[in-house]
Amino acid sequence: SNQPQLVTGVLNRRSVVRFNGSGTYLNLAPNPLSGASAAEVFVALKSAADPDSTVHALWRWSQSEIFTFPYTDGYIYDGFASSTGRVIGDPSPSLASFRLYNASSKAGEWRAALDGKPIFSSLANSVELPAAVTIGRSGPTAWWNGDVAEILVFERVLNILEREAVGI
Repeated sequence: SNQPQLVTGVLNRRSVVRFNGSGTYLNLAPNPLSGASAAEVFVALKSAADPDSTVHALWRWSQSEIFTFPYTDGYIYDGFASSTGRVIGDPSPSLASFRLYNASSKAGEWRAALDGKPIFSSLANSVELPAAVTIGRSGPTAWWNGDVAEILVFERVLNILEREAVGI
């Protein structure tokens, strides 16, 4: 089966969805953001290893870009809801512990944060959303290897007070 595993009692005694890095994924079709002109996502996640010798892509939220957390070089690469992929960098501490990642995309602006701290921003951006979203996979060989505790997705970019309400 290609379904990831629900594991109870992992993060604050709550369940997580565990992807095994070799064939487990979820399809969201149609894309819940279909027709949106902007988007923002929060995900609580933990990579099985940092860095890893294999490319592990968490999701595909754009037509052409993938999200690796981390890539084989330890860097985060992301193109959430954008026509352009970004090299976010190699954050510290390790991505092999639970982290809260946030990305937002709107015309003329793309941002990323890790644990509430900005780690990347660009004023060059075009919003791009696919017809369907895949979580746990991007392409034929890039599978997520790690745990996802929660994903929150919004059809717009949140303001500062709204982000604080999410827990940033």
